[in-house]
Amino acid sequence: MPTEPTPTPREDEFDVTSVHVPMRDGVRLAVSILTPPGRSQARGDGGARWPAIIVFTRYGRAMKPAVLAAPFSESLAFVRHGFTVVQVDVRGTGASFGHRKVEKGRIEIEDYREIFDWAAAEPWCDGRLLSTGVSYLGNAAEASLVHDHPALVAVAPRFTDFDIYEHLLAPGGMPNISFATAWSAITATLDKGAPADVDAVPANAVDGDDGTLYRAAVAEHADNADLAKRFAEIVYRGEGSAAATGGDRAVNLCEAARDLERGARPAFHWGSWMDAGTAAGLIARFHSLDAPQRVKIGAWTHGAMQAADPFHEGEPLAPTRQQQVDEIARFFNDCLAGTPPLPRKSIEYVTMGSGVWSQTDVWPPRSVASARLYLAPGNSLADTAPTNAEAADTYTVDPTATTGRLNRWTTQVGTDIHYGDRAPADARLLTYTAAPLAAPITLTGTPLVTLHVASSHADGNFIAYLEAVAPDGLVVYLTEGGLRALHRGPSSTPPLYVRPGPPRSFRRADGAPLPIGTFVDLCFPLLPLSARIPAGYALRLALSGADEDIFADVTHGEAPRWRVARSIARASFIDLPVDHNPVE
Repeated sequence: MPTEPTPTPREDEFDVTSVHVPMRDGVRLAVSILTPPGRSQARGDGGARWPAIIVFTRYGRAMKPAVLAAPFSESLAFVRHGFTVVQVDVRGTGASFGHRKVEKGRIEIEDYREIFDWAAAEPWCDGRLLSTGVSYLGNAAEASLVHDHPALVAVAPRFTDFDIYEHLLAPGGMPNISFATAWSAITATLDKGAPADVDAVPANAVDGDDGTLYRAAVAEHADNADLAKRFAEIVYRGEGSAAATGGDRAVNLCEAARDLERGARPAFHWGSWMDAGTAAGLIARFHSLDAPQRVKIGAWTHGAMQAADPFHEGEPLAPTRQQQVDEIARFFNDCLAGTPPLPRKSIEYVTMGSGVWSQTDVWPPRSVASARLYLAPGNSLADTAPTNAEAADTYTVDPTATTGRLNRWTTQVGTDIHYGDRAPADARLLTYTAAPLAAPITLTGTPLVTLHVASSHADGNFIAYLEAVAPDGLVVYLTEGGLRALHRGPSSTPPLYVRPGPPRSFRRADGAPLPIGTFVDLCFPLLPLSARIPAGYALRLALSGADEDIFADVTHGEAPRWRVARSIARASFIDLPVDHNPVE
């Protein structure tokens, strides 16, 4: 796709004003307003007014020196499209006062409403508001819908966590220590603020502050929660990092579904097949929320910073970051004009391996049907059911098995994605490989794994990788899924949202240890995908009890021994979503 070069930022093409805005409890939030040059300084002076894009950030709002120095600034790109961009340090962060005992708590979300009230009445705003952002910022953009604010026109949340427990912090109930450790360290460093140099004014101080206000705000951040400790406590949904603390409680978007519907506005959601569980969250939201939503799922790193198609590693990013902003700006302008895109709900997605984009108003697409492959003798996968009365494979978990440090879980904290050749990793796993494909096959949807397993331990992680083996032996990662055995039981309460596989609550009331040495049925979804596997490649299911760089070792250094059944009475298999009429 041809691209236009990104213009070099010029100091005269935008203005920045930074102020403190007081909240209902007296806490002052630091806000930066980026506008086209010549903004209106006072109401009624005849200056221009623009729709305002509100961005709530945990990571420090953009200041003019940073915008000028950046190779690409999303804020400036939106200003060039004719928007005012308002960046807010959420309470307890940056140059804002206050502290935070939870992340994205109810107290913070109430601030969003007050910022909307303030911004809509300012002389540089025409009274119409929008919100966007990536990751935490995207979560905030979506959470702002709960206020049903009259000035809010549309939102574009990107790479968000619809269910922060299952899609990020503990997928399948397995504690994601990689993210917890890295993100806690990043935010702890940010909360300490700039060095207390009395001769320097911090770059993110508000206008007119000699550094005194900034240092006073940072001093209040000392009361922020110890996130590393709270994330380490995650076992059950609603506990640990999500528990109520200090009069506040973290908000999980999937638990606020009815409020999100009540305040629904046209929404343009972005995610990736290769980015943690963002695509799973998009699909869950698509099925569960009665709200206008345009969904775009690519094959990118977190935030669509780099391309991440496992069949074409190293390819240029498409669309480019500038083109991404252009697309969101068009969406916003359509909504401002009262003509949001149709249909009311749609999913646009790329098929990895082919690079082809498709669009559908149902999920999975109508041309998709399930095909089953069974675990079979000789570490194979077969399309016919087992005929043996008793058959099982044994496997001792390798606690050093890993997907490395450049994967779908680490990209959440800024890394690239590089699985490379999975053949060496598979040598440590229990693998089952199908016959080479006589013709290409496209998988679009959510694979579902059913295992009949007996374990020597009462708990453990059970991880399944879906892969494609090339004729030369190269093994390409496609997707994965897992389940902590403690959470295998069915939910005793209604599900929070529509999800594939058996309903599970991941709550303490439904947790139970495995009966040691007894076969149990473990059924769990893999993360969704759309991928074209070429002729000559072979599908592979690889089973593991560990990913030491990513998930906590819940057996505390021991190595469980499994028996995986593949008999008439205890068949183990994977159900694959095969697209019988893919767009080529």
